[in-house]
Amino acid sequence: MERLIIFTAYLNGSAKAAYTPKSNDFVLCADSGYIHAQKAGIRPNLVIGDFDSLKSELVPKDLRLLAPKEKDDTDTMLCIRYALNKGYKQGLLIGGIGGRFDHTFSNLQALAFAHYRGLRLTICDEFDSAFLLSCGEHEIAQKEGYALSLFSFSERCSGVTVQGVKYPLKNAELVNTFPLGVSNEFLDNKAHIFIKSGLLLAVLSRLEGFR
Repeated sequence: MERLIIFTAYLNGSAKAAYTPKSNDFVLCADSGYIHAQKAGIRPNLVIGDFDSLKSELVPKDLRLLAPKEKDDTDTMLCIRYALNKGYKQGLLIGGIGGRFDHTFSNLQALAFAHYRGLRLTICDEFDSAFLLSCGEHEIAQKEGYALSLFSFSERCSGVTVQGVKYPLKNAELVNTFPLGVSNEFLDNKAHIFIKSGLLLAVLSRLEGFR
């Protein structure tokens, strides 16, 4: 299946630095995310939203999916629901980090909404990327100049073992009220993570001064 790409309305840095487009990408834009796609030279398959931050006439008619202004879902959530209905299993959420904190947090919650319904999303911009890990074994490739942070997104994550990093963990418990896993460093080319239970938020953040 094609890879899912969702452009959000806020993007810190450039889209070209956030990801490399592929010919079979299926691209959705959440409202003014259309502007970021345009700047990257990408024509989306669909633009979804209430067009409160983007004049609808700027978007070709055949690309518009208009939503009511008063609704429970954000425009990004509307894109996620559309993708779920189409059966997508993985993809990238471009932007959505930084700017208004309430929007950032809602986008992280949207990752969890998608995750529990079988859609694995990575949210990313030029400087950061984040994704969710459930129970089992995982590997995260080292990214030069980036710190790795692990946070409990559920109330607690139990039996967490982390190897290949400066500050390893063995059968630890992480809770969502204490940031024990913030800003770790890679020692190997991969970090190996095992989770017995819970949902873990993994974040790769570019270190200050790294280009």
